[in-house]
Amino acid sequence: EAGRLLWNGADALADRTEHGRQVAYVGHLDAVKPALTVRENLSFWVRLAGGSVDAALAALALEPLADLPARMLSAGQRRRLALTRLCFGERPIWLLDEPTVGVDPQSRARIWEMLTALRNEGTSLVLTTHQLDEAQQYCERIVIIDHGRTIAAGTLTELISQTMGTQRREVLIIQAIEKEKAKELKKPTEDMCLTDHQVRQHTKEDIFIL
Repeated sequence: EAGRLLWNGADALADRTEHGRQVAYVGHLDAVKPALTVRENLSFWVRLAGGSVDAALAALALEPLADLPARMLSAGQRRRLALTRLCFGERPIWLLDEPTVGVDPQSRARIWEMLTALRNEGTSLVLTTHQLDEAQQYCERIVIIDHGRTIAAGTLTELISQTMGTQRREVLIIQAIEKEKAKELKKPTEDMCLTDHQVRQHTKEDIFIL
């Protein structure tokens, strides 16, 4: 382990308690109480951090589930309930471990609407994801970690430029087909062989294929 953790230029570990008040975290293990209903879980969090239960229910479309015990929720519904904690209390930094894992596309879009609103209000979001489209569309800076080590960091454009350049050439070769088969397919009977190529922009997937 090496390096320093700075907050506004100051050592964040010099006062761990004060720094801890600036950070909120939602991990893989949802802090949902299975014996409580959805509304009761939210009420518990409201007592700790303030906020509105009704606003949280509306944020991720949980109103139809409000009186259902949390133990009866699907994995995706539990994830949505856990993420409503983003609605409670104002923290300058949120740490999120794969916030959209296990949710349906509609819920995923709602979650990103909420995260984008938080970011636009000045909240810093640090999250992990295996969804490359999320990293491309929403993240201002991307860090690729392999076996606990940072192997690349920067914007998507910077990562592509650093690893493989901005373009690649693809060569397409179409082999000739047999004459008899060509007749059956009502194709010209002469042997044909076409070689072509194209140049395209690299995408986010190419970084991980490398």
